[in-house]
Amino acid sequence: MAVPVVVVGGFLGAGKTSLINRIVNRCAPLRLSVLVNDFGALAIDSDLIEQAGERIVTLKNGCVCCSLQGDLLASIRMVLSRPEPPDAVLVECSGVSRIGAVRDALLDPVIWQAAALEAVVCVADAADMAADEGYFDDPLRAAPIRDADLVVLSKTDLLSGAVLERVLAALHARKRADLVLRPADAADLPGLLLAAAPGHAPATAPRQGARFRAEDVADASSLFASVSWRSARALDFGAFQAAIQRHAATILRAKGILRLHGREAAPLLFQMVGQRVTVGPAPARAAGADGTRLVFIGRRGRIDCAAIAADMDGCVPPGTAGEA
Repeated sequence: MAVPVVVVGGFLGAGKTSLINRIVNRCAPLRLSVLVNDFGALAIDSDLIEQAGERIVTLKNGCVCCSLQGDLLASIRMVLSRPEPPDAVLVECSGVSRIGAVRDALLDPVIWQAAALEAVVCVADAADMAADEGYFDDPLRAAPIRDADLVVLSKTDLLSGAVLERVLAALHARKRADLVLRPADAADLPGLLLAAAPGHAPATAPRQGARFRAEDVADASSLFASVSWRSARALDFGAFQAAIQRHAATILRAKGILRLHGREAAPLLFQMVGQRVTVGPAPARAAGADGTRLVFIGRRGRIDCAAIAADMDGCVPPGTAGEA
């Protein structure tokens, strides 16, 4: 599989480095490379990342979106070419970066083959939102929320229940409610972000004891539920599109290798995070495996895993059905 890339952005001081540290600590058995984009001449943020050591690459151009074809993509290529390439790459954008532009750059078809964009996460400061009635009028603060797949709300402990509900109402008016994660939800964020197709290992197998499958993490939580589905036969693309549309409102995350009827020789990498869906050529390492393998994750109580599995079975032409 392609090495997953997760982008973390948000306005200055929102708590991006804290979230990166949480992901690094929760995924300690995995080999993670962290690309830190500092604003200014001194690489301050990179000094705050815990346990990463030589896995940190600092991008010192001040704003990662200013040289997308330079520092960022070159750095990703560099970490992937190491003798022991990472299991995943985290990109921490500066507080003034345009994460929408970073997202678009990482969808480059050449990069996609080796490093597939998993998710774009915005960390948003709840206290800042509550204190400033014009918060969403400031493009530097509003744009990351708009362009992100998922929003992680920080500093909610500083607000009363009533004020927090007011902040959430304002945020939900701009972002689908279940795409906004509170700190309690974010404890399971690593499993949600680094979901892999069932039975499919990352480019470099994790060390003994490491876990890298969505079902391992999501099913252990009371917040999220997942369903793994596979079929030895190719799918009808029209039926697959219809099934995804039926469940799109409850799927937070989906990923897998997709083989379509009539195009079995060209496997595709399917990615869905929130409202963003991408389908592109699967990495060469996936070409040797037969059939379709998919995983779907959503909030427990909202996602209907049985219905998704049944609808996916309906995407298979008459004959052998999928296996959930």
